[in-house]
Amino acid sequence: MNNVPTSSSTTHPHITPGEDETAPAKILVIESNPAVAEMTVLVLAAAGYQAVQTASGRQALRTQARLCPDAILLDRSVSDLSAGDLCRELRARTTAPIIVLSTDHDPDSLDSILAAGASECLLLPVHTQELLACITFRLRAHRERGSKTDAKHETTSDPKPYAVA
Repeated sequence: MNNVPTSSSTTHPHITPGEDETAPAKILVIESNPAVAEMTVLVLAAAGYQAVQTASGRQALRTQARLCPDAILLDRSVSDLSAGDLCRELRARTTAPIIVLSTDHDPDSLDSILAAGASECLLLPVHTQELLACITFRLRAHRERGSKTDAKHETTSDPKPYAVA
């Protein structure tokens, strides 16, 4: 992927408005499966992101308040809160992109997650490059939107912003 920074890079491509341009974007990974969480964090770190993992919805809410992540990756099957409830609560707290990873390919179910505040749904299994491209796109769009809008909910012009792998 051509957006992955090198160690000699002086500006980081994964920044948000007002942030130190050399700081990596912070990604909150909400994943209850320890093996999947570890792999996701490793992939994100290798791509130049600062990834922080939480295993539950309630822990994610506490971490989000402390970390103020630039983007959030949410496994739809987190155990202690529904993905919809968690998306609604996160969206009430942040305008950061929320990317939901889901094995449920039902369009109505995916639409309900988007209505709850998710920016995008990626259907599992997802290729690493597709995930990284999605994160880069969402961070760039969020950064460009910056303070131009007071909207609490990030929307997309795509009527079905979920991808089939």
